[in-house]
Amino acid sequence: MINAVKPSLFRLSLLLVLVILMRPASASDGLANVQRLVFVAGRDTTSVVAVRTDTDTLVGGIDLGVVPRGIQVSEALAKLVAIDGKSPGVFVADLASGFVSVVPLRFVPVRLVLTTDGRTAIAAKDETGEIALLDLAALREKVRIDGPTGIRDLMARRDGRSIFVAAKSVEGVAVYNASTGKRTSIIGRRQASALARSLVGHDGFALSAEDARDARFITRFDMETGAFSEMPGRGAAIYPAIRWLLLPDPASRTVDLLPLDGGRKPTRLGADASVYAAYSGLFDTVAFVPGAKSVFVYDLDRLKPLNEIPLPGAPGPGVVTPESTKLYLPVANARELLVIDAASRAVAGRIKLDFSPSLAVMAGGYGVCH
Repeated sequence: MINAVKPSLFRLSLLLVLVILMRPASASDGLANVQRLVFVAGRDTTSVVAVRTDTDTLVGGIDLGVVPRGIQVSEALAKLVAIDGKSPGVFVADLASGFVSVVPLRFVPVRLVLTTDGRTAIAAKDETGEIALLDLAALREKVRIDGPTGIRDLMARRDGRSIFVAAKSVEGVAVYNASTGKRTSIIGRRQASALARSLVGHDGFALSAEDARDARFITRFDMETGAFSEMPGRGAAIYPAIRWLLLPDPASRTVDLLPLDGGRKPTRLGADASVYAAYSGLFDTVAFVPGAKSVFVYDLDRLKPLNEIPLPGAPGPGVVTPESTKLYLPVANARELLVIDAASRAVAGRIKLDFSPSLAVMAGGYGVCH
């Protein structure tokens, strides 16, 4: 194995460090074909491991030198992008060449998303509202945005031209030009707590924060024109499917299904107080909503519960494969990555890890909207 030279100063010019491989082959042998890989980060390790989705086996990994707080994958550039929430920089691992670079920033980012084309990373510090757009090919900061303080969520338009920000300090959704960094408009009239983008078309969605009346709304807006409408809705976050918005609501122990067309009615299905996320599979025919002890499974055609999948512990954020046939869920205390088959609605595999996994991501995962 090759020992990495860790960066000492993030504010210096770009620093290249060697990747530590988890096996004696070169990085390009197993990691450059990112379309078939799930990347898993842990809460107690600096290594990120890769799992091949057609065989559900570990095929390698990278040591970033820091414990990542967030990771994203660029399919276009075959790069793994990470932040640790402690360092003023963004780590960019080239999966083909086996090098890790550090793009220095003037702030410590705690939030990281990629544009749809995988060529721009958006790093933000929630408290201060500082946002940096990074060119992942050139490995440099290209635009700085002085955004609203108290960021709660952010996302990019599908073509990457606009950045949308939900924050405690804004009544509505703040919109910024991705080329100039200037604010262009505010959409809606309610303080937003979560954002999402439709899987098809150019609609955006903002979940309102709780107000004094404990009323919640979904603002649906056109990301190109800014036109918007409101409808009742509640939950902790928004997860778009093709036909529905999935809103797990731990407060009411339910999952709300809000239709995205006019031919259906909203539906509320039972869950429990630990639900926090939602994933759709088999192209919107089934939904998986994880809780602390089980995954609730729902039929999205018949709008009814199907079954529950027992879990060995509370899972972290997972990912559905682009063909929407498998859900990968990391379970920290079990030190394993669960593979749930969407067709059988059952656990199809348990990939054992030598660390406690915190999250799993892949390039082009089904339903990934930010």
